[in-house]
Amino acid sequence: MLVFHGDDIRQYSLECTPDGGTHPDAPTACDKLRKADGNLLTLRPGSHPSCQESETDPVDVEIMGTWNGLITVFNERYPNPTCAKASAGLVIPIH
Repeated sequence: MLVFHGDDIRQYSLECTPDGGTHPDAPTACDKLRKADGNLLTLRPGSHPSCQESETDPVDVEIMGTWNGLITVFNERYPNPTCAKASAGLVIPIH
């Protein structure tokens, strides 16, 4: 996964069987993904008030991988880091 915030670009790997990779909290991220059955759409901006704001400090996320043998791709722009953390912070390390 890639996380873009301003000029800062970070790349993480995540494996969930067994939990690992370069993700700073792989067990928590994998637990969240297991609960969602790998559905990355659950990471879209939610109802948190910060997600209703216009783009003031956008965070872009790209995820490419597989879940149970199926290819998954996710691209999302969050209007700010607070929205990104509220929506996807357990799976995506937001900086």
